[in-house]
Amino acid sequence: MKTEQLLDKLSKKGLDGHVLPVERVQPGGGPDANGIFLTQDGNNWVVGLYDGRGNWTPAENFNSEERACQWIYGALTAKR
Repeated sequence: MKTEQLLDKLSKKGLDGHVLPVERVQPGGGPDANGIFLTQDGNNWVVGLYDGRGNWTPAENFNSEERACQWIYGALTAKR
């Protein structure tokens, strides 16, 4: 699953707005929203948390966009 497919699947589950795809992490800056961010860093895909105040906290690294998107989908849709 690619980023656009992830966003579409999450939207259908009422979870849109929870994932912030960004081209690059800019410490001290970012969107006025909090959520899980997804960005490519060289050959890796980084998933982490963004707090809406410019604080980016990387959590997981993946070697493909597909694995990163699957991880995000699983984390957001897991039954609690």
